[in-house]
Amino acid sequence: MLARSGARLHFAVLLCNRAKTGTVPVHRAMRAGDRFSLDRAAGLLSFDKFDADVVQLPRFRVLWLENRLDCRIWSYYCDLRKAVAQMHDMVRSPYLADLIVVGPRMSMAIFRESDPLGISRQRWAHLPLVVIQNKMYECTSGEFCGGSSLKLEWARQVGAAAAFTWLTRHHEFTQKSRVHHHWMPFGVDPVLYGRFAGSFDNQTIDVAFTGTSDRSKYPLRTETLDALARYSPKEGWNVFIGSWTPANRGPSTGSDWQRFRRAEYVQQIARSKIWISTTGPDWIVGTRYFEVLASGTTLLLCNRPPTGLWVTDGLFEEGVHVAMYSSKDELRSRIRYYLTHEAERRRIVKSARELTLKLHSWEARARLITAVVERANRSHPPGVAWYSPPKKPEPTTSLRGQSGPSAYAGCFAEPRKRARATFRATNATADTAGVQDSTARVWDEQHVKVQGPYPRGFNVSMCEQKCAGWPHFALICGGFCSGDVHYRGRCVCGQGMAWRRILVAPLGPQKCESTCSLHDDRPCGGAAAMAVYNLSLHFPSDIKFPD
Repeated sequence: MLARSGARLHFAVLLCNRAKTGTVPVHRAMRAGDRFSLDRAAGLLSFDKFDADVVQLPRFRVLWLENRLDCRIWSYYCDLRKAVAQMHDMVRSPYLADLIVVGPRMSMAIFRESDPLGISRQRWAHLPLVVIQNKMYECTSGEFCGGSSLKLEWARQVGAAAAFTWLTRHHEFTQKSRVHHHWMPFGVDPVLYGRFAGSFDNQTIDVAFTGTSDRSKYPLRTETLDALARYSPKEGWNVFIGSWTPANRGPSTGSDWQRFRRAEYVQQIARSKIWISTTGPDWIVGTRYFEVLASGTTLLLCNRPPTGLWVTDGLFEEGVHVAMYSSKDELRSRIRYYLTHEAERRRIVKSARELTLKLHSWEARARLITAVVERANRSHPPGVAWYSPPKKPEPTTSLRGQSGPSAYAGCFAEPRKRARATFRATNATADTAGVQDSTARVWDEQHVKVQGPYPRGFNVSMCEQKCAGWPHFALICGGFCSGDVHYRGRCVCGQGMAWRRILVAPLGPQKCESTCSLHDDRPCGGAAAMAVYNLSLHFPSDIKFPD
């Protein structure tokens, strides 16, 4: 943990810092009471006012598309998926699904029109698909977000039936994308975080905070922590701060921040009387708010947004579920007050947990997703596909002088490691000019690096271009080929009689049917599977592929 001068830093009532008043964006400059009517007029469901408890919700077979989740880091993404899995049947193939969900870890990195879905959207155009949008703001350096405009366009291009956002910009996003975006705040596992609810005997920490304190991304947060460090020695508060910045994360600094295990984190909240949390980029109300609200032990102190700005409307009420501050002086006075008025602190803590159980569980968020999909299905014209591919350009001359696209030869097993090594050795010693030599340059694996969170790999068009001058090319391990991570494929160029020797094990088409570009329906391989193409449209007479 970062060492702070003066008293040790610990606090557990979640105090929300009131944000500085400024210019309020037009799309959110509305009275809080307008939200329900505006949601209704826009055809949106309000997270805190829909009839999920009255209407019998359907049970779906859900294909959840996600990058690999480390639940120690992305615990809230895992919690949401787990809540959906408790309501629905999770499947691993679109053949079995009647709903596709693009999870928040995957959507975070999608910001190009051609970014892959991992499965063929054209083939499964009749399935409703929803996107849980993530990081819909301008990212700081080191992050790959793409910004909201590109992600909104991707949601439209993919034919989304609906989308969800953690931000209160859902009306703006709906207007820009023409896809209904519903405000879905973060949630919490109230059983896990309420493990010590009602236990106040071991609260040795007065004030606490955990989270990043990167000044460029969280300026208000760093101001709050600086003020807390000044006040705590004078006030005699026992304060705990677990924070990190890009400057102190490295091991060479001697102050590398260590992440809590979840059980330790839950205990740390329970040991604290007051916990401070602040809004993040674009006024996002993060998971920490709900974790403290669910504790049943700790008061949440947080920043209050400007009047009329939709940030906490419907989430909680000041003085009932949380405490708030607008300035450094008010931060100090709020902490002083609640540390000396224990009965009032406990009253707010109790109300906060009751609210969380009713409104802010991940189960409630799963019900919202289900209700939105059910409504979208009811309003969608029967027999009409959700997705329509863009109009394809007229055929152009191919790389080998013939009209039309490359021909797909089929799906074949990737060669064994020993065979692959032999082909590479053959390639390394071959005369590179001997392109027509049937024994040379059988296997030539290509590599490309592109900008973005998935910097390596090819889609079919890229591999086709890279293999210009070769008769054949193949893609390996594209789409969802390893666990639940989507990749672009590895690109292999080949030629001659020897190329035939590696294609000895044909596989079923399902092994290669992942796609590596949204609008390109051509397969790009799979796990240990090669999607093989012929650039000359017709195989030479001396090469016969297995049936």
